[in-house]
Amino acid sequence: NLPRSYKKEVRKAKRNSRKSFCNYIENTAEASRLRKIMTQSKHSIGYLEKPDHSWTVSSEETLGLLMDTPFPDSSENHIREHILGSEVGPESPPLDIVSDSIVYWVIGSFKPYKSPGPDGLFPAQLQQSMSYTISWLTTMIKKALQLNYIPSIWREVKVIYIPKAGKSSHINPKGFRPITLSSFLLKTLERLIDIHIGAN
Repeated sequence: NLPRSYKKEVRKAKRNSRKSFCNYIENTAEASRLRKIMTQSKHSIGYLEKPDHSWTVSSEETLGLLMDTPFPDSSENHIREHILGSEVGPESPPLDIVSDSIVYWVIGSFKPYKSPGPDGLFPAQLQQSMSYTISWLTTMIKKALQLNYIPSIWREVKVIYIPKAGKSSHINPKGFRPITLSSFLLKTLERLIDIHIGAN
């Protein structure tokens, strides 16, 4: 019976397609992107319980409580504390190891759609424009090292508080995990310094 065979094959194709799709998004980054796309509204942190067991009464007070709460070190890079100061420092790589090819490789190593910092630059934007901007980016990084100074706009960060998985409730600051998003231009410089430190 042709209609019955056709329906059977359609159901089989749907199952295989769904299975293939689920296998594809098992990667954490892909699953995260899918969750963002499917989320109808942005997550907002509600009122939180303060140490004296009273509650915050406004979003400003909630944010202040989160900002004043000491969280365990959650930095993404061990150089971050050093490099976010106004000076690059004496451990900076010599200028002759910063070349177009190395900067090109470092920027290309970022996942294209990682969340951007306050400047809104996605790695994909830098990667797709490198044929036009690579010499400019290399010069800019060399100047930062030469002047021993990190541009202030690179040092701006955006902090996002993410609810910790497995918590039965999120009524106090410790139920959240802070994520710091910084400029990928800063991250490029970080990786160059990391490479230099690792090589020595």
